[in-house]
Amino acid sequence: MTFFKYSGRTDLADLIPQIIGHVAAAMGYNNKLDFLTEHISFLFGEWITTLKKSIESFPIQLFGFKPHKPGDLKAFLEKYISIILPKIIFLLEKPNLEFVAKTLQKEISVIITYVIL
Repeated sequence: MTFFKYSGRTDLADLIPQIIGHVAAAMGYNNKLDFLTEHISFLFGEWITTLKKSIESFPIQLFGFKPHKPGDLKAFLEKYISIILPKIIFLLEKPNLEFVAKTLQKEISVIITYVIL
């Protein structure tokens, strides 16, 4: 296993995907995306509760999406909505629920029904 030597010359944000990849491999996952997808409910919950951040700023680039590319946040939400939405509802995160509905251009009731059924 390779360990990182952080000299301060590399942006820490560039190291995070590498570190996640090494953790995923050490835990027996095929790749970092499998690892992240398995833990997205926890990661998202911590993002909005502990860190007090919005879904809008969630690091979707770790999942292969580009945060500033038009349509990528919507694509991310569409792909992971069945995992993220129950967490939003459980945590009573109305602003994030409204943001998801707006981003997906759907009524909240339609999104909730989709996840339930």
